[in-house]
Amino acid sequence: NVVVLNYQYVLDPKVSLASQLGGAPVMPGSRPQAQAGGQQEPSILVFDEAHNIDDVCIESMSVKLNRQKLDQSTGNLTRLNGEIEKMKREDAGRLQE
Repeated sequence: NVVVLNYQYVLDPKVSLASQLGGAPVMPGSRPQAQAGGQQEPSILVFDEAHNIDDVCIESMSVKLNRQKLDQSTGNLTRLNGEIEKMKREDAGRLQE
């Protein structure tokens, strides 16, 4: 088989989980597919315009944040902390019973 795709899809870990290059599992926890005879066929990757790979790797592992996202995250963490404290109180109460 020959697969032709943009190399961002091979390098980005969020996307590459879904690839089957080299008989890799389709999703975490699934099993690799073996070729006839029980052997896995290795993949050969050819990167065209490899001089751009550094930028692609940096971009795929980067997160863009702004004030709104940080504020939302702070709110989510505050609510999560409240739920954890509530569960702790409930559990402590059950242990006292």
